[in-house]
Amino acid sequence: MVMTELPIACTLEVSEAGARLERWRRLSDQTGAELRATANGLSASFPRAADVAHELDELVRLERQCCGFASWSVSEQGGTLRLDVVAGDRTGVQALQEMFGAAEPKPTV
Repeated sequence: MVMTELPIACTLEVSEAGARLERWRRLSDQTGAELRATANGLSASFPRAADVAHELDELVRLERQCCGFASWSVSEQGGTLRLDVVAGDRTGVQALQEMFGAAEPKPTV
């Protein structure tokens, strides 16, 4: 994905955003994690391992600094680390999902 603009709420320069997204993609690819869209943002599950936890915590710390329009949290659930990102409005939700390429949530039956 080539980005020429960033959401207004993000304080990163476009060049910084590309490097940051590459870190997220690398973490996701290396761990087999899949980002999923939720009604309020996105979520992902990562394997519980020290190096994964360190990178995930560092990325979340950085995102909190530049993307304050969203709430970023990591929790442990069994053998996984769960990332939840929640935005307060539809514009923020769409920005998160587009930036991370999260799949649209599947309707529940």
